[in-house]
Amino acid sequence: MSKRLLALATAIVVSTTAAETHAQNRRDHHWTWGWGTYDATPDERNIAIFDWSFIHVGNQVDNLGRIGDGGQMVQRVNRILAFNPKHKFVVLFWPMYPLRNTAPQFSLFDYLYNAEAKNTLNRRIRQQAEIVRGISNPKAVVAMTFLEELPGHVTSEPYANTFNRPLNDIQANAAAITAELGRPFDKARDRLWWGRRYCDALTEIHTEMKKHLPDARVFYWPAERYFTLDHVGDKLRKDQVLPFHLKDLLRDGVCEGLFGFINTPAKFEQQTLATAEKYDIPYFTQLSLPGNMTIANFPTCMKVARRQHRLNLGTFLFKQDEVGEKRVQKKSVQRYLPLNESEVLRLFCYENQANTRIVENNIVPPRVHFLCDLSGAKAGDNVVLQTVVHNPRDGSWFGMDDEKAVLKNLALSLVQLPRGMEITGPKRQAIPALAGKSFAVQEWTARLNGDWNGYKPHTLKAELRHRRLKPIAATLATATTAVQGTRKHIRHNTGTWLFLPPPDTGRQRLQLALHAFSGVQKPRLTIGDRTVSFNGKLDQGETLT
Repeated sequence: MSKRLLALATAIVVSTTAAETHAQNRRDHHWTWGWGTYDATPDERNIAIFDWSFIHVGNQVDNLGRIGDGGQMVQRVNRILAFNPKHKFVVLFWPMYPLRNTAPQFSLFDYLYNAEAKNTLNRRIRQQAEIVRGISNPKAVVAMTFLEELPGHVTSEPYANTFNRPLNDIQANAAAITAELGRPFDKARDRLWWGRRYCDALTEIHTEMKKHLPDARVFYWPAERYFTLDHVGDKLRKDQVLPFHLKDLLRDGVCEGLFGFINTPAKFEQQTLATAEKYDIPYFTQLSLPGNMTIANFPTCMKVARRQHRLNLGTFLFKQDEVGEKRVQKKSVQRYLPLNESEVLRLFCYENQANTRIVENNIVPPRVHFLCDLSGAKAGDNVVLQTVVHNPRDGSWFGMDDEKAVLKNLALSLVQLPRGMEITGPKRQAIPALAGKSFAVQEWTARLNGDWNGYKPHTLKAELRHRRLKPIAATLATATTAVQGTRKHIRHNTGTWLFLPPPDTGRQRLQLALHAFSGVQKPRLTIGDRTVSFNGKLDQGETLT
């Protein structure tokens, strides 16, 4: 074999090996995020049933009706994690503030050419990141974005649209831009310069975000209407797209992924999938309700969102408050139309079998309560204890089927007794069936022998078992369960809970005080067969007794 032929063979082997190594290094991201939700519903249970959700930091409306309350947001996130410890979060940074009265009120070009504006934005990013780092599990934050639907919000959007808006952000920084260009900005002539400086500003901002949350990946969230130079070809000219390539945002490895809006399958493939494949970066998508937000129907968009592709991280459900609004009923998902906010989110997750075990065991498991008073019990007494098993489930968690909310063949046992207490009957009682939103009461007769010396906290323990659920344990915390002045925070419409009154309630008058954390119309409370209602509005902070 000649030296030339040997060299060629060697080159072929090396080249093939390198290609194989590259293929092996390509990571499979498919469905590692799974089902997400954009929603900020006040009921954290509706968020916890999803695999992931957004932390709307900076522009969130908290559960007290105020904007930007970091402490409330941390509590909210921690409640979600308590329900679903595997839940993941994507931080939606929104550090914007009005620099002027004209749109855009703050621009990336202010960030580039106004030192005070840059310092303020960076400070707000740091402050918002500090809030996020305060959650119970910061590692649950897997990604972050700077705003959404860019270049909207932060530029005058001079290209690839028919808006023809005034270039207020360019004019506000005209002196610095003229000095850089050596002449005034010219919209037609300086397209590529605008695209380069747009990417420069975002890269700096992404770097600032990464500095504070180094373990979270940065994703770019473009508006659906826009294409880039990556898409120029037979169907799109350079003057019809934004004047930059996505690689200009991916440089230095700071930005690592892409968002894609599903409008039609063809546009998604051209706009998002082709770009993700070109740069080998993961993507996530949006499923939209109601139906007028997309050209393709919901089942078609769902198929695109579920596509078996190694770069497909997952999708999130974006739901507007009025799914059943008349103007969009024709294109909407018909089975969702009569449902309220909670029911839509729960039904969607049930239909897609998202976290069903989490729902049954963590979000709406049955609860066991004691009802007794041992404060004056003495050795030699016979006492009666009551346990209450409450099933808080309803059909909304199980495909809108109330029958599936029924718990069958439950067994409750007293597994630990305090010193000096003897149960005179069986220590185990069966509950054949317990419907949703209902409770069952069990009575236990006990005798206190000579070893009884008063009740010690948590020495009486009951355990509830069901073939599908993890065992549920409850202990008696104090000698009496007759607690006055119980508070309950109602975080969602049609919320229910179990009220355990003191034994002598029949000789007392119950007083109800409703304190409004945010505005509420016509509040109503039903206890048994009686309803108390107020035919008016309670404003934030008002109390009705």
